[in-house]
Amino acid sequence: MLLCRYVAELVDSDLASQAYNPELTIDPHRSNPVIDQQIVQLKLVTDKLRKAYSGFHVDWINIG
Repeated sequence: MLLCRYVAELVDSDLASQAYNPELTIDPHRSNPVIDQQIVQLKLVTDKLRKAYSGFHVDWINIG
């Protein structure tokens, strides 16, 4: 059995650190509109869940 070592330096998983990952070609300064939209949606849902947990009335829109 042949064993090999990973010679590249390990980097953190955040987007800024991925710029130093030799296996990825990513521009951390360029915005991705799909991911930006998902972040906004997650923030909205998180806010609604916090309000609902605190006992406030929350309006939910059923899509589909």
